[in-house]
Amino acid sequence: MQVLKQPTVSVIVPAWQSEKTIGRCLDSLWNQTFADIEIIVVDDGSTDSTREAVRKAADIDSRIQYHYQDNKGVSAARNLGIEKASGKYLMFLDADDYVRKDFVEKLVRVMTRIDGCDMAVCSYDRKIHGCLVPVERLIRGGKRSCKRYLEETLIDPGHHYFGVVWNKIFRMEIIRKHNIRFREEITLGEDFVFSLDYLFFADSVYVINDREVVYCYQQKSSLSRIFTKKPDDCRDEMNNRNKIFKVYMKTLEQIGVAQKYRKKMYQYWIMFEIHQMYGLKHEYDWDNDVKKSWKKEIMANPFIREAHRFFSDREVASLYRRYALGQAVRRRIKKAMTIFEVTRGRG
Repeated sequence: MQVLKQPTVSVIVPAWQSEKTIGRCLDSLWNQTFADIEIIVVDDGSTDSTREAVRKAADIDSRIQYHYQDNKGVSAARNLGIEKASGKYLMFLDADDYVRKDFVEKLVRVMTRIDGCDMAVCSYDRKIHGCLVPVERLIRGGKRSCKRYLEETLIDPGHHYFGVVWNKIFRMEIIRKHNIRFREEITLGEDFVFSLDYLFFADSVYVINDREVVYCYQQKSSLSRIFTKKPDDCRDEMNNRNKIFKVYMKTLEQIGVAQKYRKKMYQYWIMFEIHQMYGLKHEYDWDNDVKKSWKKEIMANPFIREAHRFFSDREVASLYRRYALGQAVRRRIKKAMTIFEVTRGRG
């Protein structure tokens, strides 16, 4: 009987209605400079031709596996991928996105050469209206303890850089030993909770500043890309944040830094409030009574009420002004990018 060689890396790709992008995603994986990988695509109940696109790719590259499940969400898809994975290391990629040729090689190199390293993180580019926009650099490169890394997440715990799993590599031994899985009851921000659960058992983290992933912001087909928000969308976000924050607070308490960084922790909620207040004023096309009702719900949230114990009205107003300015700048940039893309398309 032939004994199959264990791959070094398992890359899990959850896919839903991804017929237009899955080919590009898989192409970026099978062209990696590090070839010892298995690519596990979990189709989360697609009704388009995602299945055909993946199977066509699998006929060309035997490293690609296709698995189907009824539509249960991205967490369930990733969990099925973990069950099917056999690699020493685990990585993720969304079907909308793609990676540079040395993505896997660079992160594996860190895990194999840096003593005690249990997770590595890279940076990425956002692709907006066809233009690549580098993500801002949040923390310096190099090795740090997991405790230090968790303290660094307080810079902006809601930021994609810390929250997502597709710019990271994990050690499968830790995941198996402690039965770490995505929490399927959390439907937004589930990546961050997975990372928090993992980091509790890890030793150290290594950060590289290379931008190895292209995050295609405008092409997202997942629930994370809601362009016209309804009250229930905002309510769902707040309910998920409640669950995430409880895990985050517990993790920081377990490593002994929660009391020291209490105010920074609660800024997470102040920024959510600010985002919602800005949305009510400038973005949400809702009835006035609905707006008033949602505002009351926000201010009744116990975490937001607790956050106001640490922040004065003056501090909140200052943070709001800064956020509003940032939004104005982003709108101008997006408008310029849109004009550039249209002009380029006509050329």
